[in-house]
Amino acid sequence: RQMGCPLEHHGDLGHPPGEPLARVGSDDGSWVYTLYRGREHPFVHALETTQGNSVCIDLPHRTLAITDWKMALSPSGTSLELVSPSAKTTARIILDEFRVEML
Repeated sequence: RQMGCPLEHHGDLGHPPGEPLARVGSDDGSWVYTLYRGREHPFVHALETTQGNSVCIDLPHRTLAITDWKMALSPSGTSLELVSPSAKTTARIILDEFRVEML
């Protein structure tokens, strides 16, 4: 996890940080989460929209080849659920800690 993470951190100047795969927002619109397939590993860019703060949440390197991630906010809004049907891989991001759990 990296606090204050600009997207440029994951890409070269003038190049995108990776391919966006999925995006969801909180019900109140205060957070937007975008899953990227980065060059070195996938990551979620969490943007707090009212203050412009951001956090990058890195997923494990072993998930780099996965391109069919689906992402959803949990009903309680406390975690992001990421699922890859082809790789039979599931991850959960606990949002108050920005911690990744591979399930």
